[in-house]
Amino acid sequence: MTRKEEIYKFTAMHEDIVCKTCKFRLTGRFRNDYQDSTCSKYPYNKPGSVYFKGLKCPEYVAMDE
Repeated sequence: MTRKEEIYKFTAMHEDIVCKTCKFRLTGRFRNDYQDSTCSKYPYNKPGSVYFKGLKCPEYVAMDE
């Protein structure tokens, strides 16, 4: 991949994002859904490893806890 292609590459949210079942999922700036890039633990942006790669979030708490 050339440098120009890397700059314009679109990266979407990971389909298996742990935020789907997190109790903080509806607490972001816009309170849309788990797909929002923010929550009360990350008011500006969720970590890229969580949002784009689907890795474990250090602030994750299951909804039933």
